[in-house]
Amino acid sequence: MTKPIQVVKTKMIKLYTKSGDKGESGLGRGERLLKSDLVFEVLGTIDELNTFIGLAVSEATNTKQEKLRRELQRVQNMLLNCGAVVGSGKDTTVEIEREVAWLEKKIDKYQAGFGDDWYKRFLLPGGTELAARIDVCRAVCRRAERVLVRLGTRAIEQSSNRAVGRYLNRLSDYLFALRCYVNWVEGYREEEFVGSGQTE
Repeated sequence: MTKPIQVVKTKMIKLYTKSGDKGESGLGRGERLLKSDLVFEVLGTIDELNTFIGLAVSEATNTKQEKLRRELQRVQNMLLNCGAVVGSGKDTTVEIEREVAWLEKKIDKYQAGFGDDWYKRFLLPGGTELAARIDVCRAVCRRAERVLVRLGTRAIEQSSNRAVGRYLNRLSDYLFALRCYVNWVEGYREEEFVGSGQTE
């Protein structure tokens, strides 16, 4: 006679800890601060950026966009690393600098496919659905960089956190080049800024 399979019940790990009910939260280095502290604004903005990139990835659904999806998912992984650096002070400068160089190679590749004057013109944000979503990512990325700078010497003076600032700076350039590339591939005609009083 076959013995009945024993089901081993494991204790569920609860999502809530109640430790933040008084308006404080902990950092990876063990420090507890008010949730209003600027370091959490940095972490939250990086998380917001990652979320919007996930939204862009969800729009890149056809087979010719598979490589683009992998690129953006690589960025998502790196943003999680950047958050870990800001929250814990862990020194991952070498890894971040490698990713900065990767972004620069991608920017150069996309830029090489356009006309000589594409980067000199002010373009209206948007275009195709995917490009518009990437434009939102670019804007949030710029905000993440600004908030990181505001955090000041607690982060920026550490070499690893300066590297995070460089990564975000280069990432915003990459996202701009990528949205231009996406529009170009789809044959979208970019709308240029024409100044006040010049529209019909």
